[in-house]
Amino acid sequence: MPRSHWFFLSVQVFCLLVISLVSPVDAQESATSDKPEAAAEQEDAVHRLPSHYSEVVTEAQRKTIYEIQDRYRDELREMELQMLALIKKRNAEIENVLSAEQKELIRKVAAESKAQRDRLKGLREQIEAERRKAEASKSGAAGN
Repeated sequence: MPRSHWFFLSVQVFCLLVISLVSPVDAQESATSDKPEAAAEQEDAVHRLPSHYSEVVTEAQRKTIYEIQDRYRDELREMELQMLALIKKRNAEIENVLSAEQKELIRKVAAESKAQRDRLKGLREQIEAERRKAEASKSGAAGN
């Protein structure tokens, strides 16, 4: 397969990845807005210290860092949405460069790739289930 096909495929996969990362956040926000205890859990999830900070900052510094994160959250979210819209526009322009045959080939390759990932996921789940079953058998036999 030509390198250009792999490039376009990787661009599409990247976009799907970005969208999949953003979509769960939207769903989580709408799901937690109804429940106060869930909102508190969401706030804890949103408040994350940068790498390696948790071991060295005081509680007062931690609160200050969280306040700073809160001040920038909406602006950063808006920029993320703008970036996603720009990526979508760019990808549409890129896709318009391709012929219909090339677009179809990319769709087929992407579908094959997804099918293979799904098969591998199923195999991993099956292996994990067998591992758990074997562990349960061992612990059951050891307990007898």
